[in-house]
Amino acid sequence: MNKLVKVTAATGLALTMGVATLAPVVSEAASVEGNTIYQDAYKTIKTFSKSDLQTLTGITLTAKNVDSVYNKLTKAATWVDAGYSKAQATKIAQGVSAYTYQLKGILSGIAASSNKSLKVIYVDKAWNEQINFGTEYTGGYGDAENEGNTEEGNDNGTIVAPGGDVEDNSNNNESVKPSAGKLAVKELDVDIEYKNFDVELQYEVKKNGTVEAKYENEFTGVEVKGAKAQRIIEGIFADFNMKSKNKNQIVSHVLGELKLKNNFKKFKYEVEFPNKSEFEFKIK
Repeated sequence: MNKLVKVTAATGLALTMGVATLAPVVSEAASVEGNTIYQDAYKTIKTFSKSDLQTLTGITLTAKNVDSVYNKLTKAATWVDAGYSKAQATKIAQGVSAYTYQLKGILSGIAASSNKSLKVIYVDKAWNEQINFGTEYTGGYGDAENEGNTEEGNDNGTIVAPGGDVEDNSNNNESVKPSAGKLAVKELDVDIEYKNFDVELQYEVKKNGTVEAKYENEFTGVEVKGAKAQRIIEGIFADFNMKSKNKNQIVSHVLGELKLKNNFKKFKYEVEFPNKSEFEFKIK
């Protein structure tokens, strides 16, 4: 390859002076379990709409009170009210606290659009327990594409390992070690071209065991390198055995994880595994 592969119950009071309301709130928080869009023995994927978040936190989400809603989501009791067990809720709350920038970015995007929901993926395996946060578009891809970049910091597929290292090397090119069991490749390169935007993933394990990674998604406006790009790419392929998948399965998985349509102009995929075996294809 020539290039790198890369809620707790709470009462909100609206204080008023004349006709001016200081903060939009609802009277109290309540339980709501969101929309379960996938569930098996190991993985649960739920989405929470703007109205769901309002019910859970007792706060009407707007651009001005993202911090207040975010703070509610750092509480384990909020996630208990969302239908999770106490143990699961604690780990989800830890994940929210660990990735402040990303979660506030997601909430900002939801505040700006009625077509976006918070997506929570909970993977519960003895050897691979993970939390994944992202955005789910409920208004169709066309709506999302035309809304502009209102969700800076939204990491589709960013894996949060509860209790792990929470340092955020978001915008540097620091090489870090591969996350154990996440992506067993030596080099990976995915390049997807659409009429109006491109998406590129580059990931390479260097001879010293560190990773160089780059993730660029012109559809969402996210362009990162280093540790943050590594987490995104490893999250996209978590629990996906590339060695056992054919071309169509790989394309379907990548597009699904990135929330992309299949009307691409080009899909290029190259992978080299640690044993030097390779697999590559190009679709136009």
